[in-house]
Amino acid sequence: MKATVYKGNKTFSVIEKEIEQPVKGEVRIKVAYSGVCGTDVHIYHGMMDKRVKMPLTIGHEMSGTIDAIGEGVTGYSMGDKVVVRPLDDRGVKPSDKGFNHICEDLKFIGIDSPGSMQQYWNVPAFTLHKLKSETDLKLAALVEPLSVAVHDVRMSGLQAGKLLWYLEEAL
Repeated sequence: MKATVYKGNKTFSVIEKEIEQPVKGEVRIKVAYSGVCGTDVHIYHGMMDKRVKMPLTIGHEMSGTIDAIGEGVTGYSMGDKVVVRPLDDRGVKPSDKGFNHICEDLKFIGIDSPGSMQQYWNVPAFTLHKLKSETDLKLAALVEPLSVAVHDVRMSGLQAGKLLWYLEEAL
């Protein structure tokens, strides 16, 4: 299969690699679409070279279908359309006070581990969000960036009809 890897110094290469079987608790996704996030652009510009272990396949804004299911995974079937919430919070501990999206040992899939810019991608099943069968996979690749924007608007406290007031206050 083909995978795109970041090698540092604004360099990506398309390589051939073996398709891996999913291990216990994982699924393999046949990637349909993978977008380019602002974080991916930062990686390209070398701004995250201390964090990214090169060579690395990056990417997390994606959609695809389940191609293989690892041992112990339930609730999913071959061919299910899915997107991935790219947060691996298996390192959460009590001192994180219940904030698993910002826990001390949070790993961001596609930055701290291989990402979606490859034909087949193995991910922990708990990161999946199943889509309806009629969902357009091209549009589904926008689920992750859209969810970030929706979360930001919710956190801002912005209310319908109040945008002008917020802008006037900011200026």
